[in-house]
Amino acid sequence: MCSRFFVIFLCFASICAEPAGYNMPDAVTATMPADAVMKKMETAVSPQVLAAFQAQHSQQRFWTFGEDRQYAVRKNIIPAHWFENGARQFQQFSGQAQPGEFYVFQVCLIQSKTALDLDCAVDFSSLKQAQAKVVSHPAMMPNQANAVTSIWIGIHIPLDATMGTYAGKIRFLENANTTAEKKELPEHLDFSIRVAGAALADGGTSEAWRLARLKWLDSTVGESDTVVTRPFRAIHFDHAAQTIDFLGRRISLGENGIPSQVT
Repeated sequence: MCSRFFVIFLCFASICAEPAGYNMPDAVTATMPADAVMKKMETAVSPQVLAAFQAQHSQQRFWTFGEDRQYAVRKNIIPAHWFENGARQFQQFSGQAQPGEFYVFQVCLIQSKTALDLDCAVDFSSLKQAQAKVVSHPAMMPNQANAVTSIWIGIHIPLDATMGTYAGKIRFLENANTTAEKKELPEHLDFSIRVAGAALADGGTSEAWRLARLKWLDSTVGESDTVVTRPFRAIHFDHAAQTIDFLGRRISLGENGIPSQVT
């Protein structure tokens, strides 16, 4: 009886339910509704437009597009907006970061019919003391025409960075995972970062929409055999008192070495 009532309740709830929106932060939806953000990345380019673009740039072994951090690339979907307004995102990207921020963006690759063993490097010498790194490496690209690969790039802007616009370049190297000599390819992506606004002491990790927490992916915290990771403390043994302190607790040992009390 109860199971029958539950099924009836679910059917009634599904009829009365209203479609829910995407839960995105105000900083993202301030300029574009959440549904529009999703639609922008899930509307695929037409085969005719893609073929015309590739014919125009037939010398490329793959095609690179810069993309904002808020527009995560969908698997096997080449967004139509990349080819609008003269394909202005082709081989270029521009973004805005704040001093101290770990700013991330995407370098997106559209694969030709040739499989490639790639690695990439970031040149960003225009802003002194800035640390740039590849968060996710491209590795082996599949032997599949029009496959899409997204590479995440992270740049740590210095806290004392001077306001202004700084230019950089993403370079691609072939033979990344073989014994053969790495060869730099002509394919690239130019980018510029405008530094403005208040400094972010935490690098932006307190605001999830910035995706600054991606820098934690290759963290070495906890790997040391001698340094204890915060907020934990090292285990302390008091030989005279025969006590062991750890994790906020104290174990007292009896004369036979067996714990006699835990406090």
